[in-house]
Amino acid sequence: SSIVTALDPGWRPRALEIGAGTGALGLSIAACGAVSSMISTDMPAVLPLTAANIEKNQDALAKTGAVVAAAPLLWRANTRDVVTQLRNIQACVAAEHFPLELIVGSDIVYRDDTTDVDLGEEAATQGGSQADKVLGTLVALLAAGSMRVALLALGDHASGNVAAFVQRARTQHGLRISFLGADDAAYGSAVVDRRHKAAIAQIAAEARAMHPTMIILRAEAPPETER
Repeated sequence: SSIVTALDPGWRPRALEIGAGTGALGLSIAACGAVSSMISTDMPAVLPLTAANIEKNQDALAKTGAVVAAAPLLWRANTRDVVTQLRNIQACVAAEHFPLELIVGSDIVYRDDTTDVDLGEEAATQGGSQADKVLGTLVALLAAGSMRVALLALGDHASGNVAAFVQRARTQHGLRISFLGADDAAYGSAVVDRRHKAAIAQIAAEARAMHPTMIILRAEAPPETER
């Protein structure tokens, strides 16, 4: 939440979380008052858990006035499919969630093979590696409305999978990648101090004016949620 706030002090963006799972990331950011709204997205089979945790945290959300909703969004390499899904989401959630201004995600790059058979039939019906699908989804979302920044917390679950993801983002999609307080090999620091806040604000300003940007940092342990 401190990183979101540092993007633009006083700014409470309308955000969308990809790969929400339990919804811990989006709920934490919303409960801290860093966003005005959050759409927590994942595969339809996962959403009952996401929605249950949103309901359990309504008292905390009420203190900041943030509104959180759950909606289905399947990762796709085909950006047109993602745009169609985003339109469906807009038709189903409250108008106050749009236009979207920020993408967040945690631990969304955990494999890079050619199939997604362990993610269920819904994911397996579309070809391409997981990295291709995540990047296709991010590119489509970054091109929608005023969303120019994706804040991602990534960790290597397999040797080099994050490095490969970053390389594809740069070379195949032309995305600008920024790391917090570390070089490309270290994938950033989750510690947000005054130096980082100044750097984050500059990154956000450049992203809005020039080019879609992914800010990458190391994932931190989420708060306890129902699993």
